[in-house]
Amino acid sequence: MEAMACSLPVVATAVAALPEIVQDGTTGFLVAAEDDGAMAAAMALLADRPELRQKMGFAGRRRILECFRSDEMVRRTEQVYLSCLGLSPQAVEQQNLEAAS
Repeated sequence: MEAMACSLPVVATAVAALPEIVQDGTTGFLVAAEDDGAMAAAMALLADRPELRQKMGFAGRRRILECFRSDEMVRRTEQVYLSCLGLSPQAVEQQNLEAAS
């Protein structure tokens, strides 16, 4: 995420949460874990094509700004907790308004 926020393309293995963050072929490349050849090929491709590096880097920064800002992550996390409690964000907001008045 830090590299993407700095407008850099990413080459990473497709493990854990990385496929949710890195869009393969758009913001960088995802390769199979332990596939050294695929990792090297993706890095070589980016080294040889500055326009692709720039395009993917800009797309990565845009993705971070649109999807992974701290306020957006807090909002999404809050929605998960509320959903687990069977509450809607609107119901909580209404309760907060009533408590404040």
